[in-house]
Amino acid sequence: MAKKRLKELVLESGEVIKIPPISQIALTQQIKRENPPPEPPLVEVNLAGEKMIERNYAAPNYDLALEKWGQFIPLEVTERLLFRVAIQQRLTPEQQADVDELREAVGENEQLLTNDKMLWLTQIACNDADIAAIVKAASNMADPSEEGVKAAADNFQGDVPEA
Repeated sequence: MAKKRLKELVLESGEVIKIPPISQIALTQQIKRENPPPEPPLVEVNLAGEKMIERNYAAPNYDLALEKWGQFIPLEVTERLLFRVAIQQRLTPEQQADVDELREAVGENEQLLTNDKMLWLTQIACNDADIAAIVKAASNMADPSEEGVKAAADNFQGDVPEA
């Protein structure tokens, strides 16, 4: 596997994590392929005495299902992005001890994540601001930014005259 370019980010807790470039655009497309939007329900309609089956885009349950799907996609993108960041980390013995301590303290009262790196990243090392910073840093490394596109356009040389 090719060596990835990783960026270091210092969290508010003082922890330093390694962030790979992760495209939110590509993740979103992948998740939408895996989880297509819900289909509207079919209804029987009578059109000029002829019975037909049509999709009912105005069905209240369809609106609710579509809204839930729309909320699911960005949450799933964030979770997968964080997982890809988490697996890049090497937990120190102290960090692993923090994870073990959390698992012991919570016991069976909660369903904690099974991946120790993801549990450490999301439940111990990060607050909400850190998570937002991680998502932004990983995406900025992978997805085109407005500034990057503008800089490339400014440097575009146009047609090169033939020699």
